[in-house]
Amino acid sequence: MDDKVATTLLQVLKLIEINSNIDVGDEYVIPYKERNLMKVTKDEISVLGVNLDDKFTIDKPRLPDHTKNMSMVETFIKNVSKGFLRINHIGFAYRVMDKDAEYELVVRDLHEAGIDVYVEASNDPMSKWIFAGDIGNWENTIIEIVPADKKRGEWMNYWLPQIHIDIDTDLSAEHISSRVNEIFSGTPVKPFNAVEIDGVVYVVGLFVAIANGVNIYLNLGTDQRVTKVHRYKRLERVV
Repeated sequence: MDDKVATTLLQVLKLIEINSNIDVGDEYVIPYKERNLMKVTKDEISVLGVNLDDKFTIDKPRLPDHTKNMSMVETFIKNVSKGFLRINHIGFAYRVMDKDAEYELVVRDLHEAGIDVYVEASNDPMSKWIFAGDIGNWENTIIEIVPADKKRGEWMNYWLPQIHIDIDTDLSAEHISSRVNEIFSGTPVKPFNAVEIDGVVYVVGLFVAIANGVNIYLNLGTDQRVTKVHRYKRLERVV
């Protein structure tokens, strides 16, 4: 993936590091059994077993770059970062003609790369939620791959392709949403319930930037999400 997307993603990760106890480093790496599952440098984003350039091919007019809210993003992170616990995962969502066929392809490629793969039942009928990484320690950061049916809804032209940084927090959904509304007042940025099941909000998301047609979001897990339970009860190993 090109350097503009990588630089923007790394910039957000560095803002998280500067304002919390989460270590990022000059190059952000998610390790996996003595290898790098994912690596972000100022020049590129790479994921073991996944061709991101192929997945993120944009066959529509690119949305213009949008990074003018970065100072507000920094203010928001400073405001809520005391509640940050760890980076849960980095997610990659993109459009496909057939999410089920893409699911089989992604699982095959990850398995061929020797990576453990998990799936979670999606609350979105348009997408598959595929996770990959080492969950032997439930606190480990992993990755998520989200293929979404291209044919289902014009709104996907604006939402996808997308990269999201998902962070575990001890904050309530109400607190996160109120801070977003306060800090981004007067802008189109609004909080949204990225994961809500049976009326319980587990993840609140917000738009961060657009770089070379790729949307970047920040997703904050609420105090209702218990990561250890999610890892060992909600994720199903794919063999």
